[in-house]
Amino acid sequence: MDQSTIYLNFKENVVKYPNNIALAYIESGSYKKINYKKLNDYILILVKYFFDIGLKQGDKIAILSENVWQWPVIDMACNYLGIVVVPIHATYGKMYIEYIVSQVEPKVIFISSQKLFDNFSSINSEIILNLEKIITINSDIKTDIKVENINNILSNKDIDNLPEPISTDGLSTIIYTSGTTGLPKGVMLSNSNILSDIKNVLKYDPIYSTDRFFSLLTLSHVLERTAGQTVPLLVGGSIYYSRSTKTLLEDIRLAKPTIFICVPRIFERVFDKIQDNLRKTHGIKSSLFYYGLKAKSRLHSLKRANKKVNSLFYLLCIILDKIVFGKIRNIFGGNIRMAISGGSSLDKRIARFFEDVGINIIEGYGLTETSPIISVNKLDNYKFGTVGLVLENLDIKIQDDKEILVRGDSIMSGYFKDDESTALAIDSEKWFHTGDLGFIDKDGFLNIIGRKKELIVLSTGKKVLPVNIEQALNYDKYINQSIVIGNNEKFLTALIVPDFDEIERYCKESNINIDDKKSYLNLDRIENFYRNRINECLKSFADYEQIVYFYLVNRQFDEDHDELTPTLKLKRGKIKEHFNNIINEFYEK
Repeated sequence: MDQSTIYLNFKENVVKYPNNIALAYIESGSYKKINYKKLNDYILILVKYFFDIGLKQGDKIAILSENVWQWPVIDMACNYLGIVVVPIHATYGKMYIEYIVSQVEPKVIFISSQKLFDNFSSINSEIILNLEKIITINSDIKTDIKVENINNILSNKDIDNLPEPISTDGLSTIIYTSGTTGLPKGVMLSNSNILSDIKNVLKYDPIYSTDRFFSLLTLSHVLERTAGQTVPLLVGGSIYYSRSTKTLLEDIRLAKPTIFICVPRIFERVFDKIQDNLRKTHGIKSSLFYYGLKAKSRLHSLKRANKKVNSLFYLLCIILDKIVFGKIRNIFGGNIRMAISGGSSLDKRIARFFEDVGINIIEGYGLTETSPIISVNKLDNYKFGTVGLVLENLDIKIQDDKEILVRGDSIMSGYFKDDESTALAIDSEKWFHTGDLGFIDKDGFLNIIGRKKELIVLSTGKKVLPVNIEQALNYDKYINQSIVIGNNEKFLTALIVPDFDEIERYCKESNINIDDKKSYLNLDRIENFYRNRINECLKSFADYEQIVYFYLVNRQFDEDHDELTPTLKLKRGKIKEHFNNIINEFYEK
C-alpha cells in the first residue's frame, strides 16, 4: 500500500488481478459477478459523470443506501476525484437525515430504495432544492422529484478526456457516529488515516487475493466500509453481498466466504439455534457431538498452554472434526477461515464454542474516530475475552480512571464543523480520548471493561459496569436484551427483553396461554421463572451488582423507537426515557 489514495491502491489490483471477482450480488437466485476490470470501468464512467457536472476535489456527495454493489463504484469514483463521501445510515429517520444533509450540504445524494427515498423526501424542501443532483440506485423508485438513475449513468460508455486521479492525501470521508447520546457527529477521515489503519491491521492478520468476504454489516458504518469493503479491494479479494439479515443463512451458503465480519448478536443467535437443536437430539448423535466438543476443547487448551499433543489424540480430533462439526461450518458456507466480531463484546464461552467446532472468531476494537481499528487479535496469537494487540502505528495510554487514550496516524483530524467536540476528544498532546475503560494485561492484550459515561455509581459509592452484568444476562437462552439501571440509587434494577421464541415455547410446554399482546409476561409464574434465571446468571457477581427489581418488556429495543444505534448498541438515555414511569416505580417501592 504505497500509493497516497485509496483509488490509486485499488487501481494496482485492476492491473494485477483484472479477472479476479471483485463484487458479487444475488440476482434471480444466484450470485452475479463483476471482475476488477469491469468494476474499474464502472468507476471511470461515474468519474466522467461527476467531472462533466462540475464536481471537484473537496465537494461532498451523500449516500443513503442499504448495502448494494454500486456502493464501491460510488466510493472509488469519489476518491478518484477527491470528492468527500458522506454515508447516512439507512435506519435514520427524518430528523437525522435532515440534520446531516443540512450540515454537510452535499452536491449530490444517492438513494437506494423507495422506503429511503420517502424518508428523504419528507425533510425540509429547501434542503432538497439545494442539491444539484438526486440519483436513485433502484430504478423502480416512484417520485415527482426530478431524479437520475445510476444504471442509466453507468450504461454510458464514453470515458474520453478523463482527468488524472488525485494523487495527494486529503479528506476522504465524513462518517457520522452512530452515537448512543445526542446528535451524531461527523468524523473526518483522510486517505492516509484509512490506509495507515489497513496497512497495520494486515501486519497482524494477512488477507489474500483468494479471500472471499461476505458483506452483511451496513456499509454506512466504518467497520464494514473499511474492513469489509476497502480491505478486500486493496488486496485483490472478492466481496459477496447478502440481501438482508433475514436471508443471511441462505446467502452465506451460496457465497461460501472465507471471511465474515459481523456483530456478536449474529453469532449469539446461531449459537442459541445450535443449542436448541442439541437439546432436541438424543442417543449416539448427541453423545458423539459432546464427546467431540470435549476433545476439541482439550486440544485447544493444550495448544494454548504450549503443551505437547499426543499424535493419536490429535488424529482422533481430526476425525471427530470432520464427522461431527462439518455441518455447523456449512451453516456459514463451509469455507470460513476467519470470522471477525466487532461493535461490542462477544461472550468468551460462545467464542470458545465456535473455536471448538472449527470457526475462529477474532475480536478487535476501535471507533469511527480511529479509522476504525485500534487493536485486534491475531489468528495465530489470540486471547478470548480481550480485543487483541494494539496496532503498531498507535501509541496507547491508560489513564488513572482506566480511560483508554490513543495517538497515531489513523486518528481523525476532528469532527466536521464542531471544534468544541474536537477539543474535548483530542487534547493538546494529540491524545484521542476514547471514552472506553480498559487495561492491558501481562501478555500485552487490551481488555475493555466498559464505557466511561455508562459507569453506574450507586448512592452507596459502589461503582458498577452495567455491560458486564448485561452480558451475563443476555447469555441466558430466555433473555434477548437487557439494560441495567441504578445511577445515584441504592440498588440496581433492570429492563429485560425476553427471547420470545424461547419463552413462548416454554409457555406451550407449561400449558400457559399465549396472545399477541404478550400478557403472559405479567403472570407471577413467569416473573418467578425470570427471577430464578436472573439470580442464576448473576450468582458470581457481588451483592451490590444483583438486580433487585426487573420489568419484562413486551417488545424488542429497536431502531424504529430510536433505542439502538445502527451497530445495535443500546441508546440508554432513550430507553430510560421511554420506560421512565416503570423505572420510577422501582425506586418508589
